[in-house]
Amino acid sequence: MPAEVSPENRTRVEELTNLEVQFLANLDHEVRTPLSGVLGVMDLLAETELDREQRQYVAVARSCAEDLLALFDKMLEFSELTSGRATLASQEYSIEEVLSWVVSRHAARAAQKGLQIKKSISKETPPLLRGDPRRLRTLLDCLVDNGVKFTESGYVEVLAGGQWQNGGFQLQLQVRDTGIGIQPENLPKIFQGFRQLESGLGRSYFGLGLGLALVNKITRLMRGKIQVESSPGAGTTFTISFFSELA
Repeated sequence: MPAEVSPENRTRVEELTNLEVQFLANLDHEVRTPLSGVLGVMDLLAETELDREQRQYVAVARSCAEDLLALFDKMLEFSELTSGRATLASQEYSIEEVLSWVVSRHAARAAQKGLQIKKSISKETPPLLRGDPRRLRTLLDCLVDNGVKFTESGYVEVLAGGQWQNGGFQLQLQVRDTGIGIQPENLPKIFQGFRQLESGLGRSYFGLGLGLALVNKITRLMRGKIQVESSPGAGTTFTISFFSELA
């Protein structure tokens, strides 16, 4: 039989949980506020008289600040999903707008590498669905970020489709790339948090190893399924499917 938790221990766990929630809320404010200030100043600076080289410096600085803010958001999201406190919003959203946001966010970095980044939505996909667009953006953002990071030539593509089912729509999202691919023995490891398939300072690709762990946790929260098809040197395809209510 499982051991019973004493009232004292239960109270202590609740206190620690509340402290963690408060700490993350404070951290969110203390980090997001100055970063938002930096981004705001960069926007103001970009409106002043600058030469071409100076504008490039401003663009790089803004991009770095945006990346730092995105990384911070992922860390908070991972903490919330791991704690078991996460819930899904239920609001109307456009899958076209979600895909456009994700593609535009990574367009500049893809262009720097000479990659195509594109999206495609099947005719069967309803224009409006009901669900949690914020978490959906996070999920696709992580997958496209990985695709661009691990692809040196070719393209990264985001596709949306699916089929009608039980009065709703079984949404299927795919992110394909023509990147380096994944060795078969590494496939079981890729959804583990804070894990890189390469380690040490000499590794070719950097990051915290949070992206695919977030994808896995968000997919589970949505009661969906995730599949991976990959071959070394031939790219990777991630397929996410879950049931969506109509707006």
